Amino acid sequence: FGMMAKDRLVKDPKTTFFITPVFFWLSAYVCRRFARNSAGNSLDNIKSALVELKKTPNSFNKVSPFLNLRMVFVTSISSLLSTFGGGSLGREAPSLYMTASIFTVIANKMRFVSNRITLENWIFAGSAAGFAIAFHAPIAGLIYVTEKMFNHHKTKSFYSNLILSFCALF
Repeated sequence: FGMMAKDRLVKDPKTTFFITPVFFWLSAYVCRRFARNSAGNSLDNIKSALVELKKTPNSFNKVSPFLNLRMVFVTSISSLLSTFGGGSLGREAPSLYMTASIFTVIANKMRFVSNRITLENWIFAGSAAGFAIAFHAPIAGLIYVTEKMFNHHKTKSFYSNLILSFCALF
């Protein structure tokens, strides 16, 4: 979509002048209409989810307003509209946010299988996978999640979480 917008800008700048605000408005409308918690950087939602998990650990209901599949779809559609309009978006925040959301939903569905792995670690693993996707650096993603786990957890659950991280990056 970015290349299409660039091509349109080069070939027909007058049309782009009128089309770009429409696509930006549509992108903002999609966010405001279908995702109540979409304000600013989507990484703020990850931080808000982690703050909620500090208050009530492993509570998917407290995290779901910030990290859910609806937000993944809204983020992807809004990003595509904005990019098609000619906006310059980074891939870092959307990829981290979308993978953290997907991992959170998977954690909720698989909580009976993986009850030793905390929801917070699922979010970290999803963020690491997004980090690896955004920067094409899977080892850096693994280092990121390992550092987060060292800072937040005891070594007792560290090994099971490390295995989750390897699986996520694989």
